[in-house]
Amino acid sequence: MNKMKEKANFKNVPKELQEKNQWILWRLENVSGKEKPNKTPYQINGRGGKTNNPSTWASFEEALGAFEKYDYSGIGFCFNNDFVAIDIDDCVKNGEPSNDAKMWIEKFGSYAEFSQSGNGIHIICRGQ
Repeated sequence: MNKMKEKANFKNVPKELQEKNQWILWRLENVSGKEKPNKTPYQINGRGGKTNNPSTWASFEEALGAFEKYDYSGIGFCFNNDFVAIDIDDCVKNGEPSNDAKMWIEKFGSYAEFSQSGNGIHIICRGQ
């Protein structure tokens, strides 16, 4: 099992997000000319996915099942009108969000998670 699968913890994903058919798989892949790996999106059938094309998305359960069965780095939520994300980079030291990041997490009072790198925070909340 890869390192990302060991770190993955999907039980904290809010039911409200789980109920949306807005999920996609992703795999970290090296891309020529890029300094760091790219998060390449995939459909549950193994074909390339698109974060801006709902026909390539799946339910949470389908994405989680494919993630557990095949070699993907993670699953991700695709945004479509009713949710927004706040991405705070380089705000985590020794596994702890900075005071500024904690202030924003509190201010939005919504679901927050560590980024894939573990160095940042994502806050997901309702919005347009």
